[in-house]
Amino acid sequence: MDILLIIYNIGLFILFTVVTTLGIITYLQQKRPFFLTIAFLFVFLIINNILIYLTEQIPWFSDGFDQIFMTTPSPKTILLVAHSIFLVLILDAALQAKIQTWQYLLIIVQTTVLLFVPMLPNHAFKVWIFYFTSEIVRFALATYGLYVLKNIE
Repeated sequence: MDILLIIYNIGLFILFTVVTTLGIITYLQQKRPFFLTIAFLFVFLIINNILIYLTEQIPWFSDGFDQIFMTTPSPKTILLVAHSIFLVLILDAALQAKIQTWQYLLIIVQTTVLLFVPMLPNHAFKVWIFYFTSEIVRFALATYGLYVLKNIE
């Protein structure tokens, strides 16, 4: 099973690296910030994947990272908030729309929740609310994107 996990992670690293490289190359050719935003999104996904892989495979890293996460989840907070920001930028560029106030507010609320979650007592609910907040943001952005695409005529 460990071999499959290693192969899976190597596959993700390769896929994310290819997308990042293509985004940077396309940005350099066309000078459109949209492609640079995609490249940055995948750089942050690579970093997130590295953290996940290290916590799954290296016990001493997992213990230290889990301790940091339960007190101040700053590495994951930065990754999740950056992911949401990049999704907003990509969505609005792809839909050729202006970033709306509710999108700013959504990211501000997400950031605020992620910063205050460490104050909760250590429990499974703490971890769940931390990740669920980001899933709500992704769901809201995806719903908005589908709504706009459906109503474009």
